[in-house]
Amino acid sequence: MATPVMEKTEMVFIDKAFVLENLPWDPLILAMENALRIFSDTKNNTAEEQVLQPSIFCSRWLGVMPAAITTPDKDILATKLVTVYPENGAKSLPSHHAIIVLFDCTSGSIKAVLDGEVITEKRTAAVSAVAAKYLASTSRTVLAVLGSGVQGKAHIEAFLHLFKDIKQVRIWNHRAEGAENLAGKMRVLYPDVEIVACESVELAVSSANMIVTATSSKTPILHHSHVQPGTFIAAVGAPRKDWREMSPELVAKSVLIVDSVDAATVEAGDIVCTPNAKICAEIGQVLGQQVVPRLLGNRTPEDVVIFKSLGLALEDAAAADLVYREFVRKCKKT
Repeated sequence: MATPVMEKTEMVFIDKAFVLENLPWDPLILAMENALRIFSDTKNNTAEEQVLQPSIFCSRWLGVMPAAITTPDKDILATKLVTVYPENGAKSLPSHHAIIVLFDCTSGSIKAVLDGEVITEKRTAAVSAVAAKYLASTSRTVLAVLGSGVQGKAHIEAFLHLFKDIKQVRIWNHRAEGAENLAGKMRVLYPDVEIVACESVELAVSSANMIVTATSSKTPILHHSHVQPGTFIAAVGAPRKDWREMSPELVAKSVLIVDSVDAATVEAGDIVCTPNAKICAEIGQVLGQQVVPRLLGNRTPEDVVIFKSLGLALEDAAAADLVYREFVRKCKKT
């Protein structure tokens, strides 16, 4: 890849190739952990996500996600524009298309526009990995991934990077060829891990310690009877209030952690459609140990733990800042 060049006052565009090459898992996971803590600690650094969904869009939508991060070390001001087209998987296209705009906090000028697809994919998986690090049991040998799109792939990569004791990955997709294709690609990248495509959800999740649901399902695919005691579930799909991946029984009987209580109670169909769902805490509160003694103290090793993630604008801002700083660093070397 050619070395980037920029003028002092130039607004730059950072493309997908640069993002992919310069957003490694370790600093991203750390940045997401910090962003989650900041979100739950302050709650004054994001505006409500704006969603445009005209009738002609059907199940498609356009989202605007602004965020500001203020810390002693740095200030970040950013917004993401994202479209979601759930049917794109059938066309071998990403379901999400996005850009992230970074602003100069002192002048308000635009300093960078970044391709947002890779950032969205990787920051979502990194947040799930953070949640699993703190919420999953110590037995982390079998990972089940429901959904073979970009989020399925990113979650496999993030979890295998962070959890070296995973011995097997099981993949299910509602189109079997999708699971087979992803399994084949992952076997090449991770020859020491057994990676299999499964014909059913039940086969995929049986004896799994950790489960990722990353689908656009509008009806539950994962049920309480499928899940063994003590399992950790990262639920990152079905991001609309009338879409669901998990049955109400599973949600109601599990320890439920979310990224944002405000968003989850309005936008997450898995929670909205479960009348007796009880959110225990935000993941940022768990990381900051604000709620562990009070709300999670009675948790047993047999409890199923669900982390429902809708995505936070802060995550995009923090990840984009990582990439931009690397871009600037490489420019200064020229």
